[in-house]
Amino acid sequence: MLVYQLTQIGEFHQNHCEDYVVVHPIASNRHLLAVLDGCSAGEESFFASALIGNILKKIAKQAYYLDVYRTNSKLALSEQMPSVLEQLFAELESLKNQLYLNTNQLLATLLMAVVDEETAEAEVGVFGDGLLVSNGEYWEYDQDNRPDYLAYHLAGDFATWWSDQEQLLSLTDVKDLSLSTDGILSFRNFEAQAYLDPQIPIDHLLMQPVDRENEQMLTKRLKLLKDQYQAQPGDDLGIIRVAFPA
Repeated sequence: MLVYQLTQIGEFHQNHCEDYVVVHPIASNRHLLAVLDGCSAGEESFFASALIGNILKKIAKQAYYLDVYRTNSKLALSEQMPSVLEQLFAELESLKNQLYLNTNQLLATLLMAVVDEETAEAEVGVFGDGLLVSNGEYWEYDQDNRPDYLAYHLAGDFATWWSDQEQLLSLTDVKDLSLSTDGILSFRNFEAQAYLDPQIPIDHLLMQPVDRENEQMLTKRLKLLKDQYQAQPGDDLGIIRVAFPA
């Protein structure tokens, strides 16, 4: 399985990229993928996305090592995502208390997938805004700039929160999968003061066949968008794209 990833600070931001990406093995033949977007209206939003991303890496690393010792008790793919999220809630609540953080310091959207490269299946969850593309079909999730952030629910009952989630997808026969923050919709020609048709960057970055010989494919295509359309993302951009064996 080939993996491409990209983070790019947007032209509207000056100091920090508030998006963060995670790619980490979580079990034999399985990977955890996540793109996070810190809330610009929150406090130190780059911190929130990076903190949650690093907790996810820790959870994936621990699960991967435990998988070595599992024989008949391996989690089903559909069970792995809620297992990760329940651990994330507990870790994040604990750190919030230890570091005396307030909720506004932990606001970040999360688009997450657990993919099985052996079966070509994926479980995907979108917790806030984001864009998902698989096999040429895409799903856009827009909560009208009022995302229901994970941080709002840390003190509640996880099982109740999970049962209320509706932005979940189970994908089969996956050949190509892309996760992107909503920065993909913010490309703009800043000289002409005009936004680019969002379908153009979606097609270039998330849908065109991958270049299997170029690990920097996304960076190269981002430059092509700038050269061809004089367009750059206004908002921060985080992308993960995976291609299964042909």
